[in-house]
Amino acid sequence: MNFLEKNLNLLKDFDKRLYERVCEWLSKEDIGSKFSVVKSRNGEPTLQFMDGDKIKFLTSAYNPTQEGKRWAEKVEEQKSYIVFGFALGYHLFELSKKKDVQRILVIEPNKEIFCLALKNRDLEWLFTNPIFMLSIAEEKKVIETQITIIIQNYYDNFTFVSFNIYSTNFAKECADLEKILNELIGFYILRVNTYTIFGKQWTDNFFKNLYFAITNPGIKGLFDRFKDVPIIIISAGPSLNKNIHLLKELKGKAVLLCVGTAYKALKRHGIKPDAITSFDGSAMNYEIFRGLDVQDIPLIFDPVIYPDILKDYKGPLITANVSNMFLSWFEKQMDISIGNILVGASIANVTFDIARKLGGNPIIFVGQDLAYTDGRSHAQGTIYEKRRIEAKGDISEVYVEDIYGRQVLSSRSFLVFLRWFENQIAKTKDRLIIDATEGGAKIRGTQIMPLAEVIEKYCQKEYPITETIQEFLETQKPCEEEMVNKALRALKNLKEELLQFNQKAKKGLKFVDKLQELFRCPETNQKRIQQILCRLDEIDKDIVKFENGKVFLQIIFQPLVLPILNGPEFKGKPGETQEEVNTRIIRSNRKLYDALNEISKIVLEMVEKTEKTFSEKISQVS
Repeated sequence: MNFLEKNLNLLKDFDKRLYERVCEWLSKEDIGSKFSVVKSRNGEPTLQFMDGDKIKFLTSAYNPTQEGKRWAEKVEEQKSYIVFGFALGYHLFELSKKKDVQRILVIEPNKEIFCLALKNRDLEWLFTNPIFMLSIAEEKKVIETQITIIIQNYYDNFTFVSFNIYSTNFAKECADLEKILNELIGFYILRVNTYTIFGKQWTDNFFKNLYFAITNPGIKGLFDRFKDVPIIIISAGPSLNKNIHLLKELKGKAVLLCVGTAYKALKRHGIKPDAITSFDGSAMNYEIFRGLDVQDIPLIFDPVIYPDILKDYKGPLITANVSNMFLSWFEKQMDISIGNILVGASIANVTFDIARKLGGNPIIFVGQDLAYTDGRSHAQGTIYEKRRIEAKGDISEVYVEDIYGRQVLSSRSFLVFLRWFENQIAKTKDRLIIDATEGGAKIRGTQIMPLAEVIEKYCQKEYPITETIQEFLETQKPCEEEMVNKALRALKNLKEELLQFNQKAKKGLKFVDKLQELFRCPETNQKRIQQILCRLDEIDKDIVKFENGKVFLQIIFQPLVLPILNGPEFKGKPGETQEEVNTRIIRSNRKLYDALNEISKIVLEMVEKTEKTFSEKISQVS
């Protein structure tokens, strides 16, 4: 059996999808001919290629193994690596021998190189090693998925490295990869920071808003009610100033979905949207709604919204489940279906999915700059109208292509919103998506068109939009008493599990105290120490089984517990003495169980308050 046959057999078990792709390349002889394998001076296979009339080597012409060793020695110790360049794999073999390495993602932009490696080297060491992930000549979205796995699991413990001349020989691919990596890291940091800042508040908001969520119509009742009707998403970007005056004539000719920030600007121009959307759980969001005269305009909300908004809102309410795991749990427990909306990084992202679910076509963006057009962040008439942004020449500044092909100042947050739109638009193949912002960032996949032209081409027909929404509001409102009773039963079950979770955490703390005593004389207490460690393992396994409780704990859990699990006290360091190991075990476990105890107490208090509120509601309606 030659190298290729052996490697393909191993690859089939290692990664079936990649195996099928390689077989297709080989059967069609679709691998290229730029590279070739020759013997190096020490007799090992090495890669060479022609650069003009010059012969160059991708791996050493003298000793590829030694080259791989030297390269790996220079790479810093980490638990995970993203390596740009497979070459013939010498360097990867050496990298895999590093202490504590848990995952290596190898990204190879050239399928010919990988196929030559399969033909010329025995790669059993790779295909039988579960730490490796391979990305060979993949599309961007596949690479993004693979990198996301690394970032989520090894954020503080991974390094990106390029093998030798790959960064120059594949300069564009390397630059594109670094851009993807930086964007995904930015997305991850934004999410973690959001959880850190808002995790507890969102959970508290949810329980305070649960009554509103289950006693108002769910948005599912509006799905596909506006099939092939134009839907305009009105955002609050600075370019809204250019065409806001045209929106008034669209009433009844397109569904006008307005993000909360833009409503005051619309009201100033006498424009009444068909619905307002808002999901932000921060107190700042309340300032957008403070003192609003909304008349009878529905507010589409998710229950993590800032609670005072729902308390004070005078118009109708429509509940949406914006990838809300809390609400999904209650839907399952109560046997109801509110209507799922895809989560996005911005309210405009979320509103886009609402427009899709309603059946809108075309879907039209207005005021969606995603950039600081003319140095402004928002349109006139919004609470942010006076905000100015100036370029400072800082390396952290972000520039994107605008609709005119020029570079415009943006931000990392705007970039997250932009990429979300582009990814989702690419998946929305059955609709026309129009960007009628008339400024700001270019959104790939949209047709750029002035709003006046959009109106002329797509918004001439009259539709019973107001009547359809009103009929939905009147016929889809749930029975309050039935919903509250169902929620009370679910709350009772949740409370029981949270109490058990809390008791397990407290028991863990008691065992940690006992362990600390035993560590004072470890030689005479080894048997008892092992028993306590086994009991702690059992507690950990029991805690993992609390599926219901975990749903409501994890948003607060992540920012509190992940630093403990990823911290030096939990992982240890080379050359520790037994006394240092014992001290680390005590400190890390105490921190962990303290956090679990505190988190479960916080959520338990929220549940008990909600249970009391619902019991009072029942007495009022009975």
